[in-house]
Amino acid sequence: MKKNVMAFFAVLIFATPAMAQTVDIEITNLTHGIYFTPLLVTAHQGATHLFQGGAAASANLRAMAEGGDTAGLIADLQTISAHIVDNPAAGLLRPGMTTSTSVV
Repeated sequence: MKKNVMAFFAVLIFATPAMAQTVDIEITNLTHGIYFTPLLVTAHQGATHLFQGGAAASANLRAMAEGGDTAGLIADLQTISAHIVDNPAAGLLRPGMTTSTSVV
């Protein structure tokens, strides 16, 4: 028992704490006539995927892509404790316009 307790405290003392990082993101619409629907910026664990190349899009991803409705994806992301910035452009991102945000 004493060895287990000592091992536990050794792990607590020598474990490296997770260091939060802030990522600054800038998005520019470089098109000449296409408006971007509301954007969703997120940071989450690498094992989580909102989409996979070559696979069918989920209903929530289609709702965002086709109509700008981010609510379903936000609900999905909240279940995995992702960091979320919804609609940093406060609406459509017009051609030539830039928006920026930070994710912690």
